[in-house]
Amino acid sequence: MSLERDEREHLNFLTQKVATLEQQLAALYKHLGLTPPPPAPSLDEIAALIRSGNTLEAIKAYRAQTGSDLATAKAAVDQLAAQLGFA
Repeated sequence: MSLERDEREHLNFLTQKVATLEQQLAALYKHLGLTPPPPAPSLDEIAALIRSGNTLEAIKAYRAQTGSDLATAKAAVDQLAAQLGFA
């Protein structure tokens, strides 16, 4: 097998595994009578916040997505802003 095919198969396996885990987690939330938290913002959503000049919200969104501390989130958002040409 080629490396590319192995990587595709591994990615498909991981995708299926994540889907299974998400279903199990949803079932647990339902069983416990809990409401699942809203999904964390995507990197595209964080980039959109940066483009709109809303850096503070971008930092909050980054923290929600990654669970990182404030300093790490600020550094990451600053780096992303620089990559996008907004620094």
